[in-house]
Amino acid sequence: MLNLEAVNLNDLPILKTWPLDGGKFITMGQVYTKSIDGESRNVGMYRLQIYDNKRLGLHWQIHKDSAHLFWEYKKAGLKMPVSIAIGGDPLYTWCATAPMPPGIFELMLYGFIRRENPKLVKCISNDLEVPSDADIVIEGWCNPNEIEIEGMFGDHTGYYTLKKPFPVMNVEVITTKKEPVYYATVVGKPPLEDKYMGYATERIFLPLIKTTAPDLIDYAMPENGVFHNLILAKIAPRYPGHSLQIMHSLWGTGQMSFVKHAVFVGDDAPALRDYKNLTRYILNNFDKEKILISKGIVDELDHSSIEELVGGKLGIDATKSEKLKVKNEKLNILSDEELLKKLKEIEPLIEGVKQYFTDTKNPICVIKYKKEKKARDIFENIKALKNNIRIVVFINTNETNNPYMLVWRVTNNIDALRDVWIDEIIGIDGTNKNKLDGFKREWPPDVDVEQKVIEKLQKLGLIEGISEEELRKYQII
Repeated sequence: MLNLEAVNLNDLPILKTWPLDGGKFITMGQVYTKSIDGESRNVGMYRLQIYDNKRLGLHWQIHKDSAHLFWEYKKAGLKMPVSIAIGGDPLYTWCATAPMPPGIFELMLYGFIRRENPKLVKCISNDLEVPSDADIVIEGWCNPNEIEIEGMFGDHTGYYTLKKPFPVMNVEVITTKKEPVYYATVVGKPPLEDKYMGYATERIFLPLIKTTAPDLIDYAMPENGVFHNLILAKIAPRYPGHSLQIMHSLWGTGQMSFVKHAVFVGDDAPALRDYKNLTRYILNNFDKEKILISKGIVDELDHSSIEELVGGKLGIDATKSEKLKVKNEKLNILSDEELLKKLKEIEPLIEGVKQYFTDTKNPICVIKYKKEKKARDIFENIKALKNNIRIVVFINTNETNNPYMLVWRVTNNIDALRDVWIDEIIGIDGTNKNKLDGFKREWPPDVDVEQKVIEKLQKLGLIEGISEEELRKYQII
């Protein structure tokens, strides 16, 4: 007989990371499930909220394989076996995040990389199998009719994921090694630990992506674009619309379909992670005629889309074209101070301005303003300065002189269907949305570090050698 009274999730060193988190969360659990007929097995990495000693919240996003399996059990009226492994070979944890095609067990990838089969053992209380070297195994069942509010949670987007109902796991057994190691990760505003798993995924899956987009040379997903918000792609364009063809291919492929913004460059472009020179290349080849705004699915964590789970897609073809040269009239570039003076004469709510890449054909002008009206209204008025500005980005929170976090904020905050305006100049609304914008969903708060946490880290000597400038750059202070 199983001693259910001995089960206590709170015996594990589970973290509550951020001040507004709904509780403690397991953040690096390998969640094992299978189909009713046992033909399909899955392992994914989903956050798991601790409700009490014996119950966990299962954050199965609607697009994920475990959620699809859950609906099989719900339709059949059966309870669903669930097991969670923590620790063991670190490759298991990464495999749980891998964007494998539907129906392919992620641990097959483990075997491919390690060149040996993973060693699995049957669980004590259900028919699932987990790695034999796992440090901690949590076993139980999910009743498809038991749903509970999960969250909030400070997520890898740098925003909190809001409260929402999700299935519940009822825990029956917890087993551990004699001296187990508890794996955990901290996610929040970039750059954080999960970027390294993201980079591994990016490199390992390039050959697989090429099977559906063979003309793709390389791609990069910058961590300050939180991966699914921005992709930079390099191709060797052979005919008009080649970039558009690959854009559509990527937007229809597995987890790449969550990507919101895709920028394509030619094979003559700088290295994709040479961000400064690559941006200069993009701006010199940017043309309003080579912008695609489409509609598709977005990640369940996306907070800015007009409707939940569905939103705008922005594609930019910045490859060179012999037939379509960039013919923008030369701008009269003003200093930031002169430009701010002119802008404030048009709109007193404007508080600051910073121009970037003024040596290119399409400079970027970042405008910070006090949000008492829609950015679109200001945009319509400042078009009078079309001889001085080309691409305008509106913000209402970040500082204008921090490009790393501006990329983070703007790619998070825009839905291209609503927030990108192609006119005499280009406008992008990177502000937090509210009722002024007709935005009816709840806008989540930023994931911010508490001052007492910073002071504690300083006292422990854990952030010695990190300058105040660097802490400000990543919005830690």
